[in-house]
Amino acid sequence: MRTARAPVGRAAARLVLVLAVVTAAVVGVTPEVTHRDHPGARPLVVVALGDSVPTGFGCDCAGFAQTVADEVGIETGRPSEVANDAVNGATSGDVVAEVQQESVRSDLARSSLVLLQAGANDVPLDPSTGQPCDGGAGCLPGLLAHLRAELLATVRVVRAGSHPPVVALLGYWNVSVDGTEGRTRGPAFVTNSRAVTGQVNAVISAVARATGSVYVDTSTPFLGPDEGRDPTGDLQDDGDHPDASGHRLIADAVVAALRSSGALARLRAEPASGATA
Repeated sequence: MRTARAPVGRAAARLVLVLAVVTAAVVGVTPEVTHRDHPGARPLVVVALGDSVPTGFGCDCAGFAQTVADEVGIETGRPSEVANDAVNGATSGDVVAEVQQESVRSDLARSSLVLLQAGANDVPLDPSTGQPCDGGAGCLPGLLAHLRAELLATVRVVRAGSHPPVVALLGYWNVSVDGTEGRTRGPAFVTNSRAVTGQVNAVISAVARATGSVYVDTSTPFLGPDEGRDPTGDLQDDGDHPDASGHRLIADAVVAALRSSGALARLRAEPASGATA
């Protein structure tokens, strides 16, 4: 019957319309597809260079380099990995020598982000007074000049490839011990060691500016803006190396500096596939 077939046609039309609406709705709510969803995506490689802080020495925890890699990987939608080439006890000169090694150069060639923290071991302090060179403060300008030259040389090597990575230079809260351990050595030790640290950080910051790198202030997170914060809870018992919460502070500072400098946006825009340097 013709009267029976007409409703069937309208029902079919309605069904097509409903399917179209549902399809459009599904398309509208589908989560954004990121490079992480593609098995062929090039990993975001984070290379750590420097001394025992970036190695994660003494901390049974995810060091700040790993945490930064995880968070930047999420931000960029790419799988991330860490090549931790930092060495316990390294000076800035040791780092310059290290980046010439074939294995480290291979890591750097794949890198998108390099985290460099070196300088604390370049300025030996008197363990009782906190003065540099066993109290001979006259040596400090020469040590700082050497530090500057070595950091500049390191950054040049790191950026020598055709696809130079983002470079972040990290400062220190203290180039020696702080918190409860620092206070056991007397107030002069804390005052003097922090003063030397400020000069080391000034060099690191100046190198960052001169090379277009990102400077990461770690002093404020540990000590507060007026150095009134007690960092003991963020340090291991040696008063020197960060514990899990200390590494978290550093990682947060790195990510914040990458974001405020625009470097995080650059990493997000970096092609997730194709040839590397």
